[in-house]
Amino acid sequence: MIALAAGDSRFFGTYCGSYEEKRGLRTYEFTVKAMSDYRETSSGNGLVIGHGVVKGEGKNIPFVFSGAVTGRGNVRGSGILGSMEPTFSSASLSDDGNVITIRGMDRTLILKKDRCGNEVPGITIQKPRAGNYPWGDIISFSANVTDREDASFPDSRLVWSSDRDGRLGNGRSIFKNSLSPGRHKISFSATDSGGRISTAAVTITVQNNRPNTPVIEEPSTGPYYEGLGITFRARANDREDGNLTGRSLAWSSSRAGRLGTGSPMIHELAVGEHIITLTATDRAGLSSAVIKRINVLTRPAGNAPPSVTITSPVNYYALGDNESCVFVAQSSDLEDGRLSGRSLSWKDRYVYRGTEVVRNLGTGESINVSNLPAPVADTRHVITVTATDSGGLTSTNSIVIYVIPGGLI
Repeated sequence: MIALAAGDSRFFGTYCGSYEEKRGLRTYEFTVKAMSDYRETSSGNGLVIGHGVVKGEGKNIPFVFSGAVTGRGNVRGSGILGSMEPTFSSASLSDDGNVITIRGMDRTLILKKDRCGNEVPGITIQKPRAGNYPWGDIISFSANVTDREDASFPDSRLVWSSDRDGRLGNGRSIFKNSLSPGRHKISFSATDSGGRISTAAVTITVQNNRPNTPVIEEPSTGPYYEGLGITFRARANDREDGNLTGRSLAWSSSRAGRLGTGSPMIHELAVGEHIITLTATDRAGLSSAVIKRINVLTRPAGNAPPSVTITSPVNYYALGDNESCVFVAQSSDLEDGRLSGRSLSWKDRYVYRGTEVVRNLGTGESINVSNLPAPVADTRHVITVTATDSGGLTSTNSIVIYVIPGGLI
């Protein structure tokens, strides 16, 4: 036995047919009616169990058939007719699910659903209509189903699906607002009590929006010098994907070419004017870009100010007032090299009752701060690190974090 291929539940339904059997010079005609039932085992194998009655020559002869699905539309198993011992049998199903052919006991039995007088259901997709739909909008799906034999259909036998997103739901009417951007072939299928299936389809396109224009937070106006790392920090948002981070943010320079991805990022640049381009790309491949011009100067005579960047956490980070947070910075200086220890000092600024509160948080490349205050609602904190070189020149870098009373929900 092998795992069931999608769609083999078509074996469900009522089948009717006839066959002839010759004995000597006389031909006997038999009429057959059988019900086939499909089910799956816990291991995922499809099983078909059939039972019915052979009528002819004044006799009613019951029979049973059972087997395991070995591929789409094929079953191998055994059959019993009357008082005969079980005999190896096989069955195959036509693509439209209408004809089942059973071979065994030196006989071939051809049964058809439409021989029982069962017609396929009539279905019409009313919504959605073919066309374009904005991502995130609620899309209504509805269909009309009629059947000559069945007055009603349970929702389990009315199935909506997308060739892009898979099964969408059951019933005559459903609503979805989570279809992925792109082209969708929407299919609706109805299976009647006799197992006959009708399917209709409509093609729609869920439109993807370009990311909003990204914002370059750093670099700012400078000055910047050759040999010192420059901080590249940005934020970007996309209607479908939310905040874009990591590889979704790509930096380049008109002089240096590709610089890297993510935010924040640190990169040295050669002397001259650079047109910095930040490109934000969503998962569907659409992008938006923004540029900024900066000048990189030659190393000045004497002492030059250091560079410093807060590398963690990201800008506009949120945490609870009952949590701790590790702040990490990276700093370098043309004369002193890497700065650490007391060369880096941290401050926290926030407003309480109209007054700005300034607190010293500590020194070093990394500090761990617990229980930042949130005295009223969500409190905006500006965390600043100041780098001071041996000549007394300084540079600063800041991020904004929000502290939530009681913690994040």
